[in-house]
Amino acid sequence: MLRIRRTMQLAMLATLVLPVAHAIGQSGTRGRGDWTPYLAVGPSIPTNELSAQGNVGFQVAGGAEYRINQWFGVRPELQFNLIPGRNGASNVTAFGGGASGVFNFVQTGAFRPYAIGYAGIYNVSGGGYGSTDLAFGPGIGGRFRCGARDCFVEARYISVNSPRRNAQLIPISFGWIF
Repeated sequence: MLRIRRTMQLAMLATLVLPVAHAIGQSGTRGRGDWTPYLAVGPSIPTNELSAQGNVGFQVAGGAEYRINQWFGVRPELQFNLIPGRNGASNVTAFGGGASGVFNFVQTGAFRPYAIGYAGIYNVSGGGYGSTDLAFGPGIGGRFRCGARDCFVEARYISVNSPRRNAQLIPISFGWIF
């Protein structure tokens, strides 16, 4: 089991590192067909039964988007969430990796909204959780200029489907696009 978990962690790390290394190595402007790396932070809000034992926590996420055309992109990504325990319950951590489809509604303007569809694998541990399971969820967001680069805000609903206990959370991200 430990070997499978270690292999899965290395595979998730590769989904982040390889596209980011490729994107950093490119020169010129980025457009369709280029990898665009990002880093995001923000609060992580527990929902469902996870909210009964945990307070609002935080999350850190990173990945890279590959724009297939002007309307659609794919994003391999990793995310770490920490939900602090409430009323003596232990902290819950959720570490996951997967891919998102990004559907861009608007191409120009001060705020460019998009929708996200996510699928991946999460390891949830602590507070009675302790499994690695499939996760999925929708989300919404938008890009805008902040200084010399683009930034984004987004919110997702992530449901980790365990045979024993489901963990659901809403990470809200503020991110920088490199």
